[in-house]
Amino acid sequence: MFIGRKNEINYLTSQYRNNESSLILIYGRRRVGKTALIEEFIKSKKYIYLLATQQDINIIIRNFSMEMAEFFHDDITYRNPLTNWDDLFKYLIKNLQNVDEKIIFALDEFTYLVAKDKSILSILQKYYDLYFKDMKIFIIITGSLMGIINDKILSYESPLYGRRTGNILLNEMNLWEIKDFFPYYSVQDLIKIYSITGGLPYYLSALKNKKFNDIISTVINKNSIFYNDAFFILKEELKEPSKYFSILNIISTGHNRIGEIASLLNTNSGEITQYLDNLIKLGIISKRKPFFSNESNKQSIYKINNNYFNFFFRYIFPYQNLIEIDNYNVLLNIIKNDFDFYTSKIFEDISRNILFKFGKNLTGDNITGIGTWWGKNKLENNGKNEEEIDIIALTEDKNIIVGEVKWRNKPLKIEVLYSLQNKSVFIKPYKYILFSKSGFDENLTKLSEIDKNIILVDLNKIGELFNSIPD
Repeated sequence: MFIGRKNEINYLTSQYRNNESSLILIYGRRRVGKTALIEEFIKSKKYIYLLATQQDINIIIRNFSMEMAEFFHDDITYRNPLTNWDDLFKYLIKNLQNVDEKIIFALDEFTYLVAKDKSILSILQKYYDLYFKDMKIFIIITGSLMGIINDKILSYESPLYGRRTGNILLNEMNLWEIKDFFPYYSVQDLIKIYSITGGLPYYLSALKNKKFNDIISTVINKNSIFYNDAFFILKEELKEPSKYFSILNIISTGHNRIGEIASLLNTNSGEITQYLDNLIKLGIISKRKPFFSNESNKQSIYKINNNYFNFFFRYIFPYQNLIEIDNYNVLLNIIKNDFDFYTSKIFEDISRNILFKFGKNLTGDNITGIGTWWGKNKLENNGKNEEEIDIIALTEDKNIIVGEVKWRNKPLKIEVLYSLQNKSVFIKPYKYILFSKSGFDENLTKLSEIDKNIILVDLNKIGELFNSIPD
């Protein structure tokens, strides 16, 4: 069963139904569901689907021509495959002239072709300009190699610049979108599995029939897809993966400032700047600044964007020696003792995403910006202590909502609210929001019933929000 991606399907359908030709780029990192999206979209339509592989380019062209010949019921070309791009596209153009309805022509993993033969970009441009733009054809190209996507396809210098009629950056699913993979899971277990896999459909599908207690054992098993997948993905993009692996391991353990990272690598900040910039360019990490800060702010931190990478570099990469000798019990115990702390950090990101998505339901306000803040509060402790505010949200009316997020095994006490009010006094917020794994104590609950500017969100409330989304 295909899950999610309704907006993307609707967009592709609207483009397909117009009377003009289209050239759509669908891109995003591996495992995000590009192929599954295409397969769902092309159902009940006429299509030629070609999947690029890591084979020699001559073999790829040969295979492509055979698949096209099969589509056009052309036994002669099937037995005598074409040998170059020009002949391939001419063959396609010639045969499309005899087709009445719009044909979908999908080149999946197009970036593999570009990596092997960058002339394909200019060739596709030529035939699009001369023929395809005036034909009943819906061209879809996809790519996972983000370096090539950014440098060769999206850039102004790309031969395809100005020819693309649409782009879809396929991101991970959000927490509320993955619930259909695990319809019987509690919100708490959904958050835990999201902390391990992120919102990548490939991983979620691989785990969807498992009980939650078996999930971690499956993920750390050396025979599972999860054990080597991070290596495989990063080695496709990076020339010196070992240095990047070390950086990602350090960030995954919470040492996320450039000085900390450089110190643990026994080098200086200037030596690792290019590595960090490359990881940002590939979408693997992001550089975050405190809310309200300017571009020159030196308090930036680095965060791994994908929870699978986060989990991998925190628990699998540094403990490969245990995994290789099948000493899983020791690693399971390490994870068990640390997992709540690990999940607590991800729950902060989840809570910000929930407030951004469901802000109107929760606070009565449309949220236009959201982030976090850390630094020294001049109005608290004479500005001596570093403090952090988990959530700062800007409303449509330019008001500010601040929030605290706690992943604890006991109800939140009213003192947490008082602490938030003290450390956010310099912001002058007009509402406060608290997210809690285990609910709230009686005093805090009663206060929120009196003061509607205090909003409490527990896992039950999160579940209600998720269930309120139309099918």
